[in-house]
Amino acid sequence: MKRKSMPAGRLLGVMLSGVAALALSTEAWSAVEEIIVTTRKREENLQQVPVAVSAINAETIARRGITDAADVARINASVIFDQGFSAQDTRITIRGLAPTRGRQNVAVLVDGIDIANQAIQTNGGGLLITPRLFDMERIEVVKGPQNALYGRTAFAGAINYITKKPGDEFAGRVATDIGSDGQLELRGSLSGPLAGDTVLGGLNVATWNSDGFYENSITGGEVGGTDGSAVAGTLVWKPNDRLSATFRSEYLDDDIEQAPYFAILPTTPADIPLSARTDPDGPGPLLPAINPNFTQILSVRGTLPGGDGQVVTLSEDPRTGSDYPGVTREIWRNTLNLQYDFGSITLVSLTHFADSDVFSFEDARREGSISDPARTVGAEFWADDETTLFSQELRLQSNGDNIVDWTVGALLWQEDTDFTDGSVNCIQNAAPPFLPGLSCAPTIASYTTGSGGNRFEDPWDRDTDHWSVYALVDWEFLDGWRIIGEGRYSDESVEVTGPDRADPDGAGPLCSQPRAVDTRNVAGNCFSFPAVIAPAFGSLSDTVDDEFFAPKITLQWDATEDMMYYLSWAKGTKPKGISIVGALTGYDVAASRFDSEEVDVYEIGGKTAWLDRSLTANFAAFFQDFSDKLVSSQKQDPNTGLLFAAPVNASSAEVWGVELDFAWRVTDHLTLTASYTWLDTEYEDFTQLSKGPSPIADAGNCVIVDDPGSPGPGNDDDFCELDLSGNQLEFAPEHAAVAAVNYTRPLVGATDWFVEASGEYQDDRYISAFNTTSFDSYTTVDLRAGVTNEQWEISAYVDNVFDDDTIRSAFQNTYNQGITVFGGSFSPFGLPSTFVLPSNLTPILPDERQYGLRVAYNFGAPD
Repeated sequence: MKRKSMPAGRLLGVMLSGVAALALSTEAWSAVEEIIVTTRKREENLQQVPVAVSAINAETIARRGITDAADVARINASVIFDQGFSAQDTRITIRGLAPTRGRQNVAVLVDGIDIANQAIQTNGGGLLITPRLFDMERIEVVKGPQNALYGRTAFAGAINYITKKPGDEFAGRVATDIGSDGQLELRGSLSGPLAGDTVLGGLNVATWNSDGFYENSITGGEVGGTDGSAVAGTLVWKPNDRLSATFRSEYLDDDIEQAPYFAILPTTPADIPLSARTDPDGPGPLLPAINPNFTQILSVRGTLPGGDGQVVTLSEDPRTGSDYPGVTREIWRNTLNLQYDFGSITLVSLTHFADSDVFSFEDARREGSISDPARTVGAEFWADDETTLFSQELRLQSNGDNIVDWTVGALLWQEDTDFTDGSVNCIQNAAPPFLPGLSCAPTIASYTTGSGGNRFEDPWDRDTDHWSVYALVDWEFLDGWRIIGEGRYSDESVEVTGPDRADPDGAGPLCSQPRAVDTRNVAGNCFSFPAVIAPAFGSLSDTVDDEFFAPKITLQWDATEDMMYYLSWAKGTKPKGISIVGALTGYDVAASRFDSEEVDVYEIGGKTAWLDRSLTANFAAFFQDFSDKLVSSQKQDPNTGLLFAAPVNASSAEVWGVELDFAWRVTDHLTLTASYTWLDTEYEDFTQLSKGPSPIADAGNCVIVDDPGSPGPGNDDDFCELDLSGNQLEFAPEHAAVAAVNYTRPLVGATDWFVEASGEYQDDRYISAFNTTSFDSYTTVDLRAGVTNEQWEISAYVDNVFDDDTIRSAFQNTYNQGITVFGGSFSPFGLPSTFVLPSNLTPILPDERQYGLRVAYNFGAPD
């Protein structure tokens, strides 16, 4: 893949060219605004914290219309947000470490409370980790392992959302965002004293709607839109100077339409390596993994095309002829923060309870109308996810700026997920006779829920119990020199119960009952799909326990008041667990477990201020040594002969990186900010098993080995061991940069006018570890202009000014329409039989240019 040179310079050139003339009118320098963060669980100046952290303040959140994690990623060069198979398949990447399988690599917190969860039946982190942002005071993005302070999921970093708290003076705000493509958001807030200075209260409400940017070419309906509402109330009780209690309750109800997916079908022939088609030991026990006469498979290769000219290909629901509804989400979240100041120390208690109900009903193939007479496959994703979270954290920490500052704490975190899977897959071309199949539309339409329904939903249950203790000690052992030691000991147990759909009696007469059907009713063969969905035979349970210690050591040197440097080593650990993804054949206990992942990160950084503190320049250089990385490998179902993805700790990798952050208040009127991230990633040792011709062709190599699994009758057990060592990590661009410029001048009285421009550059990045397909590089620019004073802020905006159409999210999918079996006892090509399942790509069309108007009015005390 061709790399681009000097992307940061090009982006900065775009951003600065439009305001170069304004910068000529220089005036006295002013200091960059001091930013207070709670990165180490206490309020500190960002420039004094020996951690790579960036903060987004309330003004930036409002002015740029930041409402979700995807918006946060757009203004941080080290963060990438992707959506995969569905809305619940959300993935956050920091510093090139993408969560391929298992739980997220990034902790997501609200007011310091961990809300991260793991999806069932898809990759990603679920919809709990993408809260709608409507009452934010600040967003902190912490980069690098933060297990010690942020807990179980802070393997590669953390995002902490800090909500607004009521003040001791009456204040209110109303705001609206009206834009193209049906964009409409209304927000309101009230806060102030309820009983003198003792009880303060705040209320925030929001409602929103957007139509999305695209129509589905199959139905003509709009897709990609969302609408919803939310309310949050906060009470603060301060009976005296020592005790404070803050209670917050939030309720969210929103509907998320299907994303504008389309399919890129496999059309490029890819060679099957000779080593996969050759008998490795002559008359010995091993056979070729691929039939010797099967030499090529159709595939997808190269850089994804732009979105211009592409059309959404979501199938209609055959029952209604209209689009599937997408996702309905309800979340109720409650937190209680108690603090008591003993003088020299403070005791903090954080209690959290959340309850969510997420229902998904989506087309699962995205390849066009299921009613097409030639469409022999079809699928719908039907799932109901009910999750409750409870956590209790106790923390004791020193007060003041002492020679030794310390924090100790303990956390109890519990999750209970009840997941009901009613998905249906129709695959009417996977078994002989290999004749033109039947359209799957009548089959899919025949499945219903409720009383008398025949969907036979599968119940899944996952219980996670976690407890941990942690400590931080910050010792100024010499004037200006500090050593900080921190660590967390964690103990976690995950128990999963799921449906048993495996063949219960081996040779028959019973067969496995996957959630996939072939209505041709091919009789007498347990290796074909059943004609109808049937109830599971029962349930299976498994428990995985893990314990680990995550340490971090930092040496900090305060060279001057304006120059701080640090050197750190941290070990991040992502604990063992159970990953359930696309389990058509029910719960395979042995194939769902995964071991812990570990990363050692060595980092040197500095935070500096120049030109009378009008310029801050921060840097971090790091080396990440990643071991036991969790990836998707392949196993063969002994009952059906089908290949399926399974989590395997199969690789190690190295990531070298540099981060640069600048903020320069050039004059009282002109401010520039920019950040840049460079990554050099490589798999050092990465092998995995596969029997599929598509991944074998993608890898381009094969060493035939005996599969450690237990094949069923008629299935050979010879797999390819693929070597992907030397490839680059997926979803990790070499270069990424963001920049912004703001110019503000007085207009009349206390009213100012302003103009802003912000932009993002991202280099090309691979979609999978095979490095055969990639996203193209892109640059986007947003513009804002308006007037502001203490009461009013009115701004017009244009997002994606140049209407960049580069695709930014996609996932690899199976192309079931291309299923065939090559070779076998019935074939003139002889043994072994090769199950041919090509892969396609399913991208999401990007947001188009959008323009609109944001208006906010503040009353009472200044906002």
